[in-house]
Amino acid sequence: MLNPFRRKAAPSVNDNEPTAAKAPATQPSRLAGMSIGALLAAGPDDLATADSNLMNLAAGLNTEIDKRSFSFYGYGAPNLENWRLIVDAAVRGSWLARRIVNTIPEDMLREGWTRTWDNYEDDTSRDALLAEVEKAAKLDAKLMEGTTWGRQYGGAGCLIVVEGQEKLQLPLDVTRVQKGQRVMLQPFDRWDMNQIGGLTENDLFSPFYGEPEFFTITNAQQYIPAVHRSRVLLFEGNHLSRRSWRENGYWHDSVLASAMASVKNYDTATGGIASLIFEANVDILTIPGLAEEIASGPKGIARLRARFASSMMMKSLNRVLLLDGGKVGAPKDMTREEKFSQRQISFAGVIEAVRAFMSDVAGAADMPITRLFGQSPAGMDATGDSDLQNYYDHIKARQKRDLLPQLEYLYEILCRAAFGEKPPGFTITFNPLWQMSDGEQATANYQRAQMGQILIQTGVASRGAIARDIRQRKILLGFTDKDVAMAEEQDENEKALAAAEAENATAEAAARAAAGTGNPGGNEETPAPAAA
Repeated sequence: MLNPFRRKAAPSVNDNEPTAAKAPATQPSRLAGMSIGALLAAGPDDLATADSNLMNLAAGLNTEIDKRSFSFYGYGAPNLENWRLIVDAAVRGSWLARRIVNTIPEDMLREGWTRTWDNYEDDTSRDALLAEVEKAAKLDAKLMEGTTWGRQYGGAGCLIVVEGQEKLQLPLDVTRVQKGQRVMLQPFDRWDMNQIGGLTENDLFSPFYGEPEFFTITNAQQYIPAVHRSRVLLFEGNHLSRRSWRENGYWHDSVLASAMASVKNYDTATGGIASLIFEANVDILTIPGLAEEIASGPKGIARLRARFASSMMMKSLNRVLLLDGGKVGAPKDMTREEKFSQRQISFAGVIEAVRAFMSDVAGAADMPITRLFGQSPAGMDATGDSDLQNYYDHIKARQKRDLLPQLEYLYEILCRAAFGEKPPGFTITFNPLWQMSDGEQATANYQRAQMGQILIQTGVASRGAIARDIRQRKILLGFTDKDVAMAEEQDENEKALAAAEAENATAEAAARAAAGTGNPGGNEETPAPAAA
């Protein structure tokens, strides 16, 4: 078996790319700033080779009068330290950002996985030993931390610590792991675990070709100058191209990098709507001489405050607002009366706008609205089951692509620490995420029972095979290996009975044949008695 972690005699320290002609930086369209007259004067060849954007001179599409022609995607090396603070603040301050980071790791690990090997049903003692090793290593919790930090920061790693192999700069020798040795997992995010880019894996057959061979771990507790790649389980966020990955310090992107704008838009929209609630119904009092009262000083301001307070209190208590109508007997054109009005804000269309932002965030997070927001689907006869099934298929693909290789390598170590070897036929199967209701489960069990009965009656399968399937799928609670043995015993009894019946039938046929030999067909004459 090829060892991808074997040490190289002379590791390469040159991480520079081969010299090649660099592609020119993307430039704005030459046609974007041209006037329509200049565009009309340009030849067909110029228009064909100047830009690949669709243009329409009559409609002004992608010309200087089209505002979209000035939109562009900016790219530059971000300030990584500021980006870490931004991501931390978003996850701590926005429930939506936290759900985008945490939901997929939770779903990947929620139902767990089933590990089996040859004769697994009869090997309960080994299963218990392996479960103890998993519990001591805090397997579920550490994997959850690693996958979550990988999505939040763009990269994280779980350091595998094996008793007896504490020299972390050396490759981990899986074959030397012995029964009873302790195994621990210690997760670190990308800010505590730095990849050393100068020493890379150059073996073209290695699954880690081009990746750094060593890490350094630096945090408040300790400093580890070199950790070999074979001792680390890597968890990553949104994958970058290899060039961008190198420019990003040999790490991928946070899942919030492309979703942050959508999260901000949603939070801004909902926050703005919450602020508008205070302005939904505003009382307006027109007070004659208001400016003069304010300019008169503290006494005038105090009179105004007392006036407003008494008006609003009387309105709240009696639902009646008393206003000053001016001096009694004064001419109408000389009356300085107070006026009252209200301004109301319409919230029509707000819900549709919020739903549009929700759809935008769900697309950026690569999750359905029903899972990201925990909201029931809208519309008649809408259940959201199809969305969840598609999402669970997506999670299943992620489990197979991202989590299964990590677990397969890890169980090479855990099995040896539990009972000294990896059992033959060892497999890992992720438990299904889609949980059926009681009615659906009952219907499925009934159909499975009918199928089993048909298979037994037609002789396609034995009772023992059906019983083993029930035991493996855990269809019936309390169905044990004894029940399987009873079914197999019944199969043996039926075989013995069938063999005995066949033997009896053969004997009876032979007896009938023997009896018919002396008088075949019953036509042979009876011999005459001998003469006296």
